[in-house]
Amino acid sequence: MGAFIYFRSDMKADRLLFSEVHCILSLSVQQLLCAESAISHLNTIILLRRNFIIYVISVNSPHHWGELQAFLENWWGEMMDFVGAFKNTLIAGLDLNNETISGGIDNSSSLFSLRFLESLNLADNDFNSTQIPSAFINLTSLTYLNLSYSVFGGQIPIELSQLTRLVTLDLSAFNNLKLENPNLNMFVQNLTQLAELYLDDVEISAQGYDWGQPISSSLPNLRVLMIRLSGNNLNAPVPEFLVNFKNLTALHLSSCGLNGALPEKIFHLQTLQILDLSNNPILNGSLPEFPQNGKLTELAYLDLSYNMFTGAMPWLQMSKNLTHKDLSFNNLSGPFSFTQFEGFVNLAYIDLQSNSFTGRIPSSLFGLPSLKQLLQQPF
Repeated sequence: MGAFIYFRSDMKADRLLFSEVHCILSLSVQQLLCAESAISHLNTIILLRRNFIIYVISVNSPHHWGELQAFLENWWGEMMDFVGAFKNTLIAGLDLNNETISGGIDNSSSLFSLRFLESLNLADNDFNSTQIPSAFINLTSLTYLNLSYSVFGGQIPIELSQLTRLVTLDLSAFNNLKLENPNLNMFVQNLTQLAELYLDDVEISAQGYDWGQPISSSLPNLRVLMIRLSGNNLNAPVPEFLVNFKNLTALHLSSCGLNGALPEKIFHLQTLQILDLSNNPILNGSLPEFPQNGKLTELAYLDLSYNMFTGAMPWLQMSKNLTHKDLSFNNLSGPFSFTQFEGFVNLAYIDLQSNSFTGRIPSSLFGLPSLKQLLQQPF
């Protein structure tokens, strides 16, 4: 199936396959008026108001960026000829996720002429370790930018930090991208609208408290933070400032070299749905008492595996939405409680391996209606 082109005006919407639109655009106006197969599409377009938005949702396997660039140039030119009366025509969304695009992209690409673009997804392609073009600075209307796992390489350009309307930014990589100059502090200081920031496996030069301060001071609207840094070492405790993000729903800080004890305040985040602090082998101490006063009621995913936590298994009686609970490969100990797993009707995955629990597994655990996988130590 080819590209879907979305024509949208307020609450009205229609969608056509690119092949259908291209067929229409290849006709002259006179031919179009005489083409019975195209009249319904023409009526749809004419009925839309003067200002409308075009969404290019997916392109059918443009295997090289050069082909895609030619596609955009030809399509855009034809579209402009066809709707010349519409002065404020916009291309607002372009989704090319996993379209097997290969090769580089440079600053002269016609992509960067789409100045009304609000959403751009180039994830899961192969740009051959070329640097992210500085010409992204031209796309000042972007609110969503996803360049994850597209094999960009080198330093992330400072120009991305000028896209001040961004709400979601995903630069997750395969150990190819760096935030050194600009550093994290310089990079996020203008991105005050960011709600979701994904920096999986991006090499961040900041350590200790230097990585937490810019996030705390510059991103007041943060809801999702994902920083998994294989081969990096933040060498810092879990920052208590995270509790200031009242709308934080997901916190992924696995494999970051976090150390010290886990601050109790983290478990007072009422909106938190995902907490992943796995694989920080010097993150230690007893897990705090999970509050019983209505906190963590939204928590659905908990992964504290491969750390050095000690003490008893934490109680999560207020977190009835849990679907995933992984406490494996710690030094937790103590007996099971027969009421510890009661009421968790959504819990599907439990991993308690490589701890030192004692006693029998409570029967209430085996009665959980959604349970699909239980991994436990031998008793």
